[in-house]
Amino acid sequence: MIIAIVGSAPNWQAAKKSKADLIFGVNFVWKRDIEFDVVFDMHELTYYSRDKTDPEKKQHWQYLQEKPTYKVISLLNDQLPYETIEYPINDAVQLLKNINRAGSKEKTAVFLSSFDYMIAYAILKGATQIEVYGFDFGHTKTEYKYQIPGKNFWLGYCAGRGIDLILEEETALLNYKMYGYEGVNMIQRQELEKIEAFMTAEFEESAADHHVLQGELNAWMKKAQAGDKEAQQVVAVMQEEALVKFQRVAFNEGKLTMLKLLISEIDTGEATKKIKERIKHKVEVAKK
Repeated sequence: MIIAIVGSAPNWQAAKKSKADLIFGVNFVWKRDIEFDVVFDMHELTYYSRDKTDPEKKQHWQYLQEKPTYKVISLLNDQLPYETIEYPINDAVQLLKNINRAGSKEKTAVFLSSFDYMIAYAILKGATQIEVYGFDFGHTKTEYKYQIPGKNFWLGYCAGRGIDLILEEETALLNYKMYGYEGVNMIQRQELEKIEAFMTAEFEESAADHHVLQGELNAWMKKAQAGDKEAQQVVAVMQEEALVKFQRVAFNEGKLTMLKLLISEIDTGEATKKIKERIKHKVEVAKK
């Protein structure tokens, strides 16, 4: 059985040409002109009705009130005016029954996004081939960064079970360099130098901030030493504030020192051209 799973990243439109036996969608599918068989909405659905700030979520809630042509799968089966399919979480977790943690009887459950649930459900439905459209996970500064381990796990799980995977050419899914052969995903000197510039500015700002406060504190201390009771109270408060600012300066200086040490120790020596060509050839042969 061929199953296509469709997300919302720009390349979802390629799914229009899919000949899959079943097409799975996720969340706001009314925005996509595809005939879905099953749609996953792995949320507490009434949340959409409570969010008054997002018109799209309000529209989604209104759309869900009328029974759609496709089957809706969610956390529970009684959140809408009609009966939906409750996700078979017990069966999904059982797929991982051979993964155990020493000293713990709790089962392992790797479900970090709707993508993971969709893949697991496709496996439970007997998929022999899974096509993936509209899932990119390339925005590493968003929540997708924390979902990447899950998608990598489930794609690897599929490959291990002999399920064929069809991925879009431009997707970030499993699109990595081969460690050692093609280089590694690492922070290069240029990136560290950018971080160094940021940390230097952060350190200088905190040092200047502390310097200004220390100057003000010195002036108040002269008054306090002359017997000014109000000044004595001010000094007591300012000394605590000065200590906090000093600790911030020391912390920022420590971070900067360690980073500079790391940069000084970096050695990204390059292999000779001949060795590089040999390694490149091995990669080209392996990927054919």
